Amino acid sequence: MESLDKICNSDSGPGYVRQPHNILLNNRRYNVATNGHYIVLRERLTGCPEYPEVSLKGRVSLMAVLGILETDLKIQATVSTEKLFQLFGKGEWETECDRCDGTGDIEIDCNYCSGHEVTCCKCDGEGSTSTPHKPVWFLGCVFQKPYLAQILSTIPEGIESVDLMIHNYEAPKGSHKMTGGNQIIFSTPSWKAICMAMNYKKDDLHAKEFPRLEIESTTEEVV
Repeated sequence: MESLDKICNSDSGPGYVRQPHNILLNNRRYNVATNGHYIVLRERLTGCPEYPEVSLKGRVSLMAVLGILETDLKIQATVSTEKLFQLFGKGEWETECDRCDGTGDIEIDCNYCSGHEVTCCKCDGEGSTSTPHKPVWFLGCVFQKPYLAQILSTIPEGIESVDLMIHNYEAPKGSHKMTGGNQIIFSTPSWKAICMAMNYKKDDLHAKEFPRLEIESTTEEVV
């Protein structure tokens, strides 16, 4: 089970985006983490890391996203955790560039000088490699497959199956763009997640080439 700290963007955004926080939702305490593309809630249990408390009061975007979890949605599939790991693969995260060792520069030998540095072409001088771009079709929508894998990597041990729902939601005025459009919801009693779909339609020529992740049924339990 991956740490929720891996999800957050420590360099930008409001406090609850830069690091995980604790929230109270429906009288249950959760650790919550988001990177702006998806959000993960994990029930806070004994031994969980101590994160700052965040109040939902006045946080339009966060309240809009979490409000989706209170919507009465039809479960489209109940899929075993093992099957989801087979579909999504291992979570791929931003990592230190292995070509420049995180420095952003590479020293090269030169016939005309004693050697000089150039910008690393693998990470463009950032010192790290970002999450790869791998769009896939799943349950009728296009998602970044690495995001689905990252989400699943945070699931607590012992959860054997996950309810999946697709929800089309119109963002309320003043909320972040993440709250609008198609979203996939992962739901269990102690762990939940919401991921924004990419803006593609079924008749988009480019999108037709994306791989499709298939499950056996969207109306009956899949094991």
